[in-house]
Amino acid sequence: MLGAGVEVALDLGTGKTSDDLVGHILTLELLPPTGVTISVRMAGQIVYANPAPYGRMRVRVQFSGLTESELEILQALDVMRAVW
Repeated sequence: MLGAGVEVALDLGTGKTSDDLVGHILTLELLPPTGVTISVRMAGQIVYANPAPYGRMRVRVQFSGLTESELEILQALDVMRAVW
């Protein structure tokens, strides 16, 4: 299993809290700069959610069953401390 911390803009709706996100599936689509025709899509389960400034949410997503290429991409993003 591998996880990633992601900050997303999300409208929870009336009466919902960050706890309502835990257990849901979040799909991340990583798109490279313009001109490149490759994209990566990964889905994982939200295991933690917390409000962030400016109406955003910080979530921790746990992935399982990723291909070797997907693992390498996530590890490279971690090394670069990429901001998604």
